[in-house]
Amino acid sequence: MIKKILIGIDTSEHSRNAQAYAFYLARELDAELVGLPGVEIVAVEASFFHHISGSVGLEPYVDFAEQMREVLTQRGKTVLEAFAEASQGEGVPV
Repeated sequence: MIKKILIGIDTSEHSRNAQAYAFYLARELDAELVGLPGVEIVAVEASFFHHISGSVGLEPYVDFAEQMREVLTQRGKTVLEAFAEASQGEGVPV
C-alpha cells in the first residue's frame, strides 16, 4: 500500500491544485506527503548574466550565483513552511 506521496511544490496555481489533490489522495490512502520545492537551475547558475556582462565591457558579477542560491534556498523554505501549514489544516501528515 502507498505510505508516502512525493509532490513537487512551488507558488504557482498549478502547484496549489496539485496540493489539493495530494491532500485528498493522502487522506484516502492514509499516507504521508513529502513536499519537494522546485528550483530553476538556470536562475542559480546565471550563465546569461556572466556572458552578457563581458559583452558590454563590465566585470562579471561573480557573487551573483551564490546570492541567488541563498535567495532561492530561503524561498524554498518559505514554500515548505506554507505547505506544512496547509497540510495541518487538511489533517495530513508531512
